[in-house]
Amino acid sequence: MVWWRVRAGIAPDHRQPTGSQVSKVIQPLIYRVRRAVARHGLRGTAQRAGRRALRTLVSAESHVWYALDLTCSRPERELAAGVTLRRAGERESRLLDQLPTISPADGAKRIRAGNDLWLALEGDRPLFSCWIFREQTPVLAAPGGQLRLPEGTVCLEDSVTSAAARGRGIAPAAWASIADSLADEGQNLMITKITVENTPSRRAVEKAGFTSVALMHFRRLGPMRRTSIELLDADRGRFFADSLGA
Repeated sequence: MVWWRVRAGIAPDHRQPTGSQVSKVIQPLIYRVRRAVARHGLRGTAQRAGRRALRTLVSAESHVWYALDLTCSRPERELAAGVTLRRAGERESRLLDQLPTISPADGAKRIRAGNDLWLALEGDRPLFSCWIFREQTPVLAAPGGQLRLPEGTVCLEDSVTSAAARGRGIAPAAWASIADSLADEGQNLMITKITVENTPSRRAVEKAGFTSVALMHFRRLGPMRRTSIELLDADRGRFFADSLGA
């Protein structure tokens, strides 16, 4: 056995992955595939997978970065009657299974990493979820795929509303309440990014008091990447130009 390991280029004391380790990798993948098939069908899932694979080689994306000053007065919005908002714990990440967002397993990982999951609930039914990332946030255009955040700055990401709850103003009200909570703990700024063509979401964050500070263009052709930043606010947009600009 030792001879085979050496011939194969494997150190004699190398430990092969256990069944539980493999399961931790495979199970989330199976979950995502099953969920995608349930939502989009086999053909739709295959088409989406093909487009995603193509985007890993060639892509062109433009996002608007927004900022909300947590040290100043902000628009006040109330949640709809019967809806409650709370910061969820790891056990409550299972509720993500009822929303068009990441899996509960991925959600639990984010919480363990120190990020915040917020849920708007009507009884036990989740209507809305979003994430607050601290210290760093996922950004494809950033070096290593993570954008380091300045002290006092957090990032709002992955806001989703259930189909049955759309049109009730839940997202802006949730953002306003979350902003109050972050301000109380001493945070100064909340940022978020939205694709240029997503007009409804851009209007929603603007109603919640966010202002556009930078326009980010990301281009990828195979291994070659280029990111450019257009400043919309010379002061607050400077961080993005320094961190992401080519």
